Amino acid sequence: MKKLLSAFQSDQLDLNNRIVMAPLTRSRATGNLPNDMMAKYYALRASAGLIITEGTAPSPNGLGYPNIPGIFSQQQIDGWKKVTDAVHANEGKIFIQLMHTGRVAHELNLPEGAEVIGPSAIAAGGEMFTPEGLKPHGMPREMSLGDIAQTQAEFIQSAKTESKVKRANRRVRWRQRKQGSIRAGSGGADRARHRPGENRDSFVPVRRVQ
Repeated sequence: MKKLLSAFQSDQLDLNNRIVMAPLTRSRATGNLPNDMMAKYYALRASAGLIITEGTAPSPNGLGYPNIPGIFSQQQIDGWKKVTDAVHANEGKIFIQLMHTGRVAHELNLPEGAEVIGPSAIAAGGEMFTPEGLKPHGMPREMSLGDIAQTQAEFIQSAKTESKVKRANRRVRWRQRKQGSIRAGSGGADRARHRPGENRDSFVPVRRVQ
């Protein structure tokens, strides 16, 4: 237990403890947008050494579960920034899990213009919850080589988007530290500096594909 609660340090990441909150699909992102409820949820759990978010779609086709978030529109980016700001305010670290639902999906959960796609035109077994209740998984359209390349590009773009969120958060924290150092004098300036090797990037992708 003592080791579990001890700090973890590496070249890439510093954590306050070794507890990692696993991803939990909560279906609370109404309209597929990260919101205030999600910001509060993650902020309340920021005492974990690291939070890994719920699966987050890189594109409309990846939104096959009900009310899961995406990170491909500006509104979604703004919503995630609100979430990460809340976690950072409580001195937490958070990674995003990029996830495309693939054929484990139902068309009733998808936004207009999106479709269920998969490696073959074979429906997944089981059922999916939808606005109309439980339904058998939808029949996917078999992906072409072009579809596969497009999906890869969507993951890449989402990772780049995540990097923009990191940079924006970093600028905010830098301004906050600078303001604190001005108010506190030289002592505040000392506190505002990063520790040697401290990780400044606390929002990075964990990728998963169905």
